[in-house]
Amino acid sequence: AGFTGGDPIVLEYERTSRGTEPVWMPDDDDGFTLRNVPVFLRWVPTRTTTRPVGYVLPPAMASVVPLLLDHDIAVYRFRAPATLDAEVYYATEVRQDEYFQGHYLKSVEVEKRREQVEVAEGWYWIPTAQSRANLISYIMEPETDDNLITWGWTDHVLEVRPATVAEAMARIDTTGMSAERLERVRERVRERIEEGQRVPMIRITRYQPMPVARMQPFNQYQRNRYYLPY
Repeated sequence: AGFTGGDPIVLEYERTSRGTEPVWMPDDDDGFTLRNVPVFLRWVPTRTTTRPVGYVLPPAMASVVPLLLDHDIAVYRFRAPATLDAEVYYATEVRQDEYFQGHYLKSVEVEKRREQVEVAEGWYWIPTAQSRANLISYIMEPETDDNLITWGWTDHVLEVRPATVAEAMARIDTTGMSAERLERVRERVRERIEEGQRVPMIRITRYQPMPVARMQPFNQYQRNRYYLPY
C-alpha cells in the first residue's frame, strides 16, 4: 500500500474463463477422459476504489481491536484530540440478508462525503502501510462482500431501517394525527433517511500528523485485553 495509498481496492468482481484447458472429466463408464473444456478460475474486477493511507475508528468499535491484533494488524490509539481531513461513508440503506454461520449477514448502500472529522482521545488508527494492507481494506470498506458490516461488527452502530418514507410511515401509528402533525412527522422521517447513518470505518486519504501510540496485546491468554505502551 505504501505511505501514500492510492492503489486500487477491488469492491466487485466477476468470474470469467481463463481459456480452454485439458481436464480429466468423469465419463459414463465410471472412468475419466481427458477433455478440453473452458476453465472458469479467473476473477476480473468490475468496480474498485482507491486505497486510503488508513482508517480511523471510534471507541464504539473497540470490540474489533482484538480481532485486528489477532491478525497481526498494527493498531494505534489517539492520545490527544485531532482534526482530520477524511472521507466518510454514510449508509443510505442497511439490509439484513441471509442467515449464515450463526449470523444475519448485512450489506449496505453508501455515499461518500469529504468532511473534517473531530477525533477524540481514545479513537483508533489503522494504517494501510503494513503487510496486511489488503485484509485491512477488505474488511474496512463497506462495499466489499465480506467486511465488518457483513459479519455484525457494526450492528450496534448501523440499524436496519426503512429505505423509503412510505415504508417508515407504514410502521408509525398515525391514528388521530392532524394533517399538520402528520406532515411534520413525514418531514422528520425524510430528513433522517436522507441524512443516512455514518459508517464507523472512516477513510484517511493523505498523511496527517496524528498523536497516536501503538497498541499491544495484553498477553496470549487474554487476547481481548490490550494496553498502550508508555
